[in-house]
Amino acid sequence: MNLNQVFIENIVKPYFEQGFNMPFDQSVVTAMRKVDRKDFLPKTPIGIYIIDAELRDEAMREIARLEQSDDAEKTEKVTELWKQYTKDVHEHIFRQTAPALVTVRDVAYMNSPISIGHGQTCSQPSMVAYMSHCLKLSEGMHVLEIGTGCGYHAAITAECIGAAGHLTSIEIIPELAAMAKKNLQHHFHASFESRITLVEGNGRAGFPQNAPYDCIYFTAGANGDGFIGGLSAQLKEHGKVLLPPEQGNIAIYTKTDEGFSLEQGTDVMFVPLQ
Repeated sequence: MNLNQVFIENIVKPYFEQGFNMPFDQSVVTAMRKVDRKDFLPKTPIGIYIIDAELRDEAMREIARLEQSDDAEKTEKVTELWKQYTKDVHEHIFRQTAPALVTVRDVAYMNSPISIGHGQTCSQPSMVAYMSHCLKLSEGMHVLEIGTGCGYHAAITAECIGAAGHLTSIEIIPELAAMAKKNLQHHFHASFESRITLVEGNGRAGFPQNAPYDCIYFTAGANGDGFIGGLSAQLKEHGKVLLPPEQGNIAIYTKTDEGFSLEQGTDVMFVPLQ
């Protein structure tokens, strides 16, 4: 079990199940275990942060060792180890006499949004899991993502829908589109071209060229009323559109014979759509 897998199983999964009061969809767990967030984040220095990377990695390696052991008390030991790690982190911060230089990648294994530059963030992993759960992603789906960012969410979606599916993702910021392409090519290697269409441009009007889609989702705050009408023609019957606002409840629209039905999701805060 590598550090990313430890992170998903011992941090993201418990947070998801307790925070959203629902079981963590196993297909999403499997997808997230394959996608290492660290590989998608920039190496930009950010100075002192709320954790120490070496301290974290040491704790996670010990957690991984316990998880793979036959120790009957490993669950309790993992919990205690994590409590001790949290205590050590706070003591480390108070001992600091000078800023500790760390990069964005060094804080990858935190269940929180992380800045990737250009006023954008890599979403909180448990939120990526929640959005995937709401869309009921499955093998063979065709999906449109509006807002590629660094490509982390896109990679998880592509893993959820498998090689038989296809993801179209649009990014308006050229530097992020280039970063995402590099990251996704590195992750999927030779299968990148067949599994993902990455478009640099404005995604507000969708991408009719690859329609129809089983679902469409935004990764930045958007007003649903202003987008649903234009996206309807690009959506399959009973397809879903997921729109997070800048602040408020996620909106999940399902296409019906009469138009759209609306379901309200969890309360969120997202950077605004550009």
